[in-house]
Amino acid sequence: MKTLIVLLTFVVSAMVTSAEEMSQAKWCHQLFSNRLVGDKASELRIHSGIYAGVLGHNASQRFAQEVRVQAWGKPFTVTSRVYQRPDLERDGTTYKEVFTVTLYETEDPKEMRAEFEHIVYRNEKIYLRFAGITIVDNRWKGA
Repeated sequence: MKTLIVLLTFVVSAMVTSAEEMSQAKWCHQLFSNRLVGDKASELRIHSGIYAGVLGHNASQRFAQEVRVQAWGKPFTVTSRVYQRPDLERDGTTYKEVFTVTLYETEDPKEMRAEFEHIVYRNEKIYLRFAGITIVDNRWKGA
């Protein structure tokens, strides 16, 4: 009986130890809204950023796009030019980004629902793709 209890204690403690270990994804995504001075009250800017590292510690934004949204319920897309990143790779690797977002009003006037997709192509093949539905701050309404 003592052997069984010791064995169970060992198995449970091994499971707890392994459950506490974790690894963060290499790439993370951030979506936010803003409006600049001079922008129309009917427009919002939605920013999509992809970064590596840990926010607040060593994160750096590697890819970013911004699209102006001018109407609810309609998709708006921005496509970057094809570009190179000599700061990351010096072998002629090319990148292109496509960011699409559709905004919807919610019951809470300070929030809006965003359906989005941000794709990064590397040498014409999908390298990163973040997509989903989320809630975005809409404190700019009526501003």
